[in-house]
Amino acid sequence: MTNWRGGLYYIARSLLGPREWRSHFREVIGSDIEQLSARYLERLLRHAFENVPHYRSLDLSGRSLKAYPVVTKAMLRRNPERFQSADLANRNWSRKRTSGSTGETLEFAQDRGAEAWTTATDAWYLSELLATSQWAHVSSAKVAVWHRGRERLSIQARLAAAVSPRVWLDPFEALSEEKLLEYGRTINRVRPAYIWAFTGILYEIARAAQARGLRLHTPRFIICSGETLHPFMRSVIEEAFACRAYDLYGSTEAGHVAGECTAGNLHVFSFACRVEILDASGEATPVGQQGRIVLTGLHNYAMPFIRYDTEDVAIVGAGECPCGCQLPIISRIGGRVVEFFVTQTGQLVSGGRIAHLLRPLSWIVGFQVLQRDLDDVLVHFVRGEGAQISQADVAAVENELTATLGPGCRIQWEEVQEIPRTRNGKRPYARSLVWEGRQPVSFWGCA
Repeated sequence: MTNWRGGLYYIARSLLGPREWRSHFREVIGSDIEQLSARYLERLLRHAFENVPHYRSLDLSGRSLKAYPVVTKAMLRRNPERFQSADLANRNWSRKRTSGSTGETLEFAQDRGAEAWTTATDAWYLSELLATSQWAHVSSAKVAVWHRGRERLSIQARLAAAVSPRVWLDPFEALSEEKLLEYGRTINRVRPAYIWAFTGILYEIARAAQARGLRLHTPRFIICSGETLHPFMRSVIEEAFACRAYDLYGSTEAGHVAGECTAGNLHVFSFACRVEILDASGEATPVGQQGRIVLTGLHNYAMPFIRYDTEDVAIVGAGECPCGCQLPIISRIGGRVVEFFVTQTGQLVSGGRIAHLLRPLSWIVGFQVLQRDLDDVLVHFVRGEGAQISQADVAAVENELTATLGPGCRIQWEEVQEIPRTRNGKRPYARSLVWEGRQPVSFWGCA
């Protein structure tokens, strides 16, 4: 499935694109990963102890990772400067913002070098777990069902992108059944070797295609990310595309965290991050049981995330994986479903698009948008300490929600101290009772 554009793109990316990731990739390929991870961790902890105010104030010199206290989003929001490196002004860094899967917004500093590690991790995952070379992946036709954002690209990046064999489909569009089928027909026209997608939108494309008898092109494989690839979603996607779908778990704060192998296990990329799965008392969760995911990113020195509570949950895996990979195993990630809102005309709108309306609001530190009916929306929000509600922001959000969901939509705001949890203890940033009501019974195992 390689064509002249793909070959030209591979050459352009090799010559014009960033190269730092290549040295990281070669280092990981040629090293004992356990030893490499230990060395990266030791270096990060030493940097934090010497340069980050929060850790300089603690007597942790020479202590192991488990001696460090767990850090929460609330702690990082209250005193972000205490978690930033003292040499931040001299570092090459960028500002990031995320609300993860919970709606609790967080701004943080990230080293540019950490972005190179995400690219290197991509390359390692494709090469070592999915047996796909960089040449095959970069030069082949691909479809990305992903939101591109609005970042400014360098001239070199724009030149490379001009010949890229990748086609982007926007998951934040208002998605009627016809639009979903149009996306399916685009995939058939492009005939991609690989598809990278938000899990939920690809699930809806697959459902629409099956309902209307549209046969979809079969790629070599599909990588689903952004939310958990739950069994009821996997079965629909794999049946519709007649190929294997793999789950890739990550976070804005730590990059790619774990990827599914051909044997069906998620392997932690321990050269990029450390993962602990802890119970309610803060102890390691036994094999086969579920606990919360606590991350330590190994390559962000601008603002190190050390034992960071993601509020995601996972089941601990054990034993040797049949695929032969020796990296730690997570049996299953739970609790990440980005739901769709249903408009009055029957279109689907990603909860991610709805969340983008509230994420930029500086006076909100947590939120959950709940669609109770086609014309009834409740916005739960947690206000920042001392912050004033902006009526202009409220009006702008309401206007956009009404324009998106339909005229006459009633929007109610309710200030809360904590975002409400679902029956399984999760706190999604967007929920639609209308969309939930259309899902199979098996959906309620993850809702």
